[in-house]
Amino acid sequence: MRGEEFEETVLPHLRGLLSTSLRVMRDRGEAEDVVQETFLRAWKSIDRFTPGTNIRAWLYTILFRVISNHRRKWLKFDCGWSAADEAGWEATLVYEASVAQHLSDEDVIAALDRLPVQYKTVLLLAVVEEFSYKEIAAMLRIPIGTVMSRLHRGRKMLAREMKGISVYSA
Repeated sequence: MRGEEFEETVLPHLRGLLSTSLRVMRDRGEAEDVVQETFLRAWKSIDRFTPGTNIRAWLYTILFRVISNHRRKWLKFDCGWSAADEAGWEATLVYEASVAQHLSDEDVIAALDRLPVQYKTVLLLAVVEEFSYKEIAAMLRIPIGTVMSRLHRGRKMLAREMKGISVYSA
């Protein structure tokens, strides 16, 4: 694939990749670095991409590998799920009343930012970017059951976070 073809194929996904990276990294400079590294890796490995398949999913897979490497390298961060984490979130499986409908986008984003990264990542990919469970599992290299579990728990945690936001504050 030539440079122009690469740009035509990949650049339309820049905005979505940057938006997702910002949500996960929480720092514009780091998010931009991660996206830049994603495009560099995509360029270097474009020969491994099968034309006609989902370029968007391929790019997001690279993005989350770069994020994972970045976090491991600089923050010594592990996005894994442990038994101790699971024990602390058993209560999230209980039904709770729905969240107020008067919340602003900023309120939802603020609540999302307070979630642990493993839940926020799955929520972003499933709800915002509309990837399938199978695609998310492949991108993050986790079982589909883990994707479903994190999505379920993430939604419950997000609802709980949003309940704490006062919709009547000035």
